[in-house]
Amino acid sequence: RWRTVGRAAFRLHSIAVIGIVVTLFTMLFNHWFAFDYVWKHSNLEMPLRYIASCFWEGQEGSFLLWTFWTMVLGNLLIWKAKTWEGPVLAVFALVQVFLSTMLLGIYVFHIRVGSSPFLLIRELPENIGLPWTNLPNYLALIPQFKDGRGLNPLLQNYWMVIHPPTLFFGFASTLIPFAFAIAGLWTKRVKEWMEPALPGTFFVIAVLGTGILMGGAWAYESLSFGAFWQWDPVENASFIPGLTATVFLHSVMVQERRAMLRLWNLNLIVGTFLLTILGTFLTRSGIVSSVHSFTTGTIGYYFLAFIAIVMVASLVLVAGNSERLRSTGRFDSVASRETVFLLNNLCLTAFMFTVLTGTLFPLVEEAINGAKVSVGEPFFNRMSLPIVVTLLFLMGVGPALPWKAASKAELKSKLIPPAAGAALLLIVALVAGARNPYALLAF
Repeated sequence: RWRTVGRAAFRLHSIAVIGIVVTLFTMLFNHWFAFDYVWKHSNLEMPLRYIASCFWEGQEGSFLLWTFWTMVLGNLLIWKAKTWEGPVLAVFALVQVFLSTMLLGIYVFHIRVGSSPFLLIRELPENIGLPWTNLPNYLALIPQFKDGRGLNPLLQNYWMVIHPPTLFFGFASTLIPFAFAIAGLWTKRVKEWMEPALPGTFFVIAVLGTGILMGGAWAYESLSFGAFWQWDPVENASFIPGLTATVFLHSVMVQERRAMLRLWNLNLIVGTFLLTILGTFLTRSGIVSSVHSFTTGTIGYYFLAFIAIVMVASLVLVAGNSERLRSTGRFDSVASRETVFLLNNLCLTAFMFTVLTGTLFPLVEEAINGAKVSVGEPFFNRMSLPIVVTLLFLMGVGPALPWKAASKAELKSKLIPPAAGAALLLIVALVAGARNPYALLAF
C-alpha cells in the first residue's frame, strides 16, 4: 500500500515538474521580460535555437533541468525495477527534495538556499524603489526593460544547445547505481544490488562521457583554449565522477567472477554520486576561478550540507552491513587477470585523486594561507602521463591473462609475440625520430 502511495506521489510530482519546465520555456519563447530570469538570459534578436539554451544558462534553469532528468529516470525505474521499486524510488524522492529546494529559494537558518526562475523584476530587492505601482505596462515605460540582456556570446554556439542537457542527464544518471547501492544496503541485499545497477553504470559513462566530449569541443571552439582539454576546474568537475564510474565497471568483473572487492565497489558507486554533487558545488558556488563557472552565492553551504548527509548516511549503512560485505574470494597468483584489474583500479583511482587534488589545491591554499595560487595545465599533464601510459600497458596485458592463475607456458604463448611486436615498433619509432620517453612507451 505504501508503495502504491509513493508511486502515485512521484507521478504527481512528475506532472508538476513537466508543468514548470513548459512554463519556463513559454516565458522564454514569448519574451516575458517582466520575469528577471527571462530578462537576464534572452533578448528579442536571439535565434530560436539559442532561446532554448537560455533555459539552462542560468543557475536556476540548470537545477530545473537536473530535476527534470531525475524525474524522467525515476519514472523509468518505476516501470523497470519492479522488485527494487520501493527503496530505489525512496532514494530518488529524497534527492528530488534536495533539487527542488534549489528552485524554491527558501530560507534555512536565515540563509537563502536556491533561487526561483519565476521572480518578477519588480520583486527583486534592488528594484523595490522603482515606480512599479499602477504601471501595468512598466516594461514599455522604463527603457532598460524593453529588451533583455541576452545570452552570453560565448554560449551562442551549437554545442551549448546540446552539451548542457547531455551533461546534466549524465549527472542525473549517477543516481541510478547509487540508488540501487543504497537500496541494497537498506534491505540487506548487499550481493543482489549490483546486477540491476550495472546497466545504469554503463549508461552513466556513455552519457557523461558524451557530454564531457561535447564540452571539450565547445571550449576548443569558443574559448580558444589551444587544446581539446585545458584542465579547467569546470571541465575537471565532470571528468572526476566519470573516472570513478569507469573504475567500478572494471572492478565489478572481479566481484562477479571471484566474489572479491564488494566493499570497494560499493564505495566507488557512493563516491561517484558524491563527486557529482561536489563538482556541481565547485561550479555553482563560485569558489573556483573559471571562464565558465557561475557567480558566488550562499548555495554552496547547502551543497556541502547535502554531501555531508549523504556521506554519513552511506557510512552508517555500510557499517551496519560490514559482515555481509566481507569478500569470500582471494588472489591466487600475481599473474592473473584479477591482479591486472586491481592495478587498473589503482591507476584510475590515482588519476582521479590527481585531478581532484589539482582542482582543490588552490582553494585549500587560499583557505589556510590566504594566498591565491593556480594549478594549470603543466601540473596535470606531468602527473597524468605516467598514469595513462601504465593504463595502456595494463589494457594490453589484462585480456591476455586468465582468471585465478596463469602457467609459465600460458604466459609465454600469450605475451612473447606481442612483446616482440612492441620491441619492433619501438625500433621503428626511434628510427622515425621519436625521442619523448612517454611517446615511445605509448607506441
